[in-house]
Amino acid sequence: MARFWFGRHGVQSSKIWLSAIVIGLLCGAGASAQDIGDFDPFVKVELSAPNSVGRLKDPTGQAPTDTVYSFAIPSGYCNKTPYDASGDSDCKQNSTRSSIRENVFATKKNGSGQPKQSWYGWAVYFPADFQYGQKQNVGHYDLVYWHNKQCPHLTFLNWAGRDSTLYLGTNRALGNHECSPGPQFRVADFKDLVGKWNRFEVFVEWAGNESGEVKVYLDGTYVVHYKGPTLTEGLENVNYFVFGVYLCCTKDVKLTKGTSALYTAVKRAGNRDGLFVEEDRARLKQLQQALNALGCDVGGPDGRLGARTRDQALSCKDFGKNGLPADLTVATIDRFLAAYVRKGVATLPAGKLKEPAPDIALVSYPAQTAPAVGLVAAELVVHATESQTHRSGREVDVNSSIAGSVEKYKELKSFDFAMLGKFNFSEGTFYQLQFFFEDQVNSRGKVGACSNAIIKFPDGSEHAQINFMKNGNDFVASNAKCLIEALPKRQSKMLRFLMAHFTDIAVGMARDGSIDLLSHDGLKIFMNRVARGEIRVGML
Repeated sequence: MARFWFGRHGVQSSKIWLSAIVIGLLCGAGASAQDIGDFDPFVKVELSAPNSVGRLKDPTGQAPTDTVYSFAIPSGYCNKTPYDASGDSDCKQNSTRSSIRENVFATKKNGSGQPKQSWYGWAVYFPADFQYGQKQNVGHYDLVYWHNKQCPHLTFLNWAGRDSTLYLGTNRALGNHECSPGPQFRVADFKDLVGKWNRFEVFVEWAGNESGEVKVYLDGTYVVHYKGPTLTEGLENVNYFVFGVYLCCTKDVKLTKGTSALYTAVKRAGNRDGLFVEEDRARLKQLQQALNALGCDVGGPDGRLGARTRDQALSCKDFGKNGLPADLTVATIDRFLAAYVRKGVATLPAGKLKEPAPDIALVSYPAQTAPAVGLVAAELVVHATESQTHRSGREVDVNSSIAGSVEKYKELKSFDFAMLGKFNFSEGTFYQLQFFFEDQVNSRGKVGACSNAIIKFPDGSEHAQINFMKNGNDFVASNAKCLIEALPKRQSKMLRFLMAHFTDIAVGMARDGSIDLLSHDGLKIFMNRVARGEIRVGML
């Protein structure tokens, strides 16, 4: 099991705003305070680097508000303050952070957590020189997340040092502040985020079972829809919001490169329209005035978004097929305003209000489509997805981690393992395949006596490796029987499960649609073939 420590609380260069004058810290006073909606008060995360969190006048000239929150992790810094009596700390975990958290423990409006369901909004600016992906020390960023004092329930993350993707991630708590990643879903590529402001709108239904739900909109586009647990099992009673820059669990924090980000319009509301902040409402009032001037009556301009304003904005003038966004939200208000105040708009023909198109996410899990056909009968109901990857597309090498859960199976509730190998696209299968577990083992123990059963990571840690021989279309594990007897209890149970029910994993991924979320094209082919009974994976 991978060990991830999330802590108890846990086109413009960043140098421009780091030298700007800080006008107030966090919520500040008077005019500098931001509209945070029904969030509990914001406070600086105690373990943040010194002088790394502040409030500035917007240095970009393009933010949706006049003032912004600024965050900066310095090169090579970590906080030595212990988390608790154990003595562990950010320095011992090779982590560094600059963050703000919601102090749910202050007013207890929602106990120690969040409303049962809510909308969350924020705008974030990553400078062109933001150190994401392979530009940064190996670790992982948690940028916006909901924490339970052990690990995030949900997190917007990037695998620093590895890939350039911004993911929506879930987690499983293992106890003692250790976490294992659950399903993760691609939100965007960082190359498309840097150098500009990005507006997020996120709906969450908080639940510890399959009734949980997340909808993620980026700049008005519906990018991710997830149905499943949104609260970590056993840790449901604590859930506070955190945002900023947190680089966790690197190999060596001394190798960390300093980097910065700006946030603003951070707000929680009971509905999507409630995410408008004061400056958004001022722009909405301008839009209402422009619509009235064009004869599209919305009533008195009040900066409030009602059905009348929305309908008139969508239909007052015909801007052509791709002229206006599909909906009027905090992320699209600027585009609507620009369209209705531009020169010559009065000469355009009148528009017509259309039935809204179905709101379909670019990534959906489980897939909201007809069940896959041609699958073999499964013995167990399994839900699994890719938790992280180091290879993608049509590369020969495959290195992907899979995590999941099993319904009504007494032997094992959850599992995680990694698939490592080389893929032959012309044959549609692996010509070399191994599985391995991320929990460490000792090569001097029983595991070391099994044939070629140890894989050593670059950091020197040792892990159990299962080797497969290819026999026609089948893959037979040559050392699994020995490892089942030699491995620690949980790893032994997972290996026994994998050898008996790998097909069930593939069938479950095909039914849920998570095969389509795999990053490596070859692995998609392989798992689909397993799900249809063309390839079998097991042991002698």
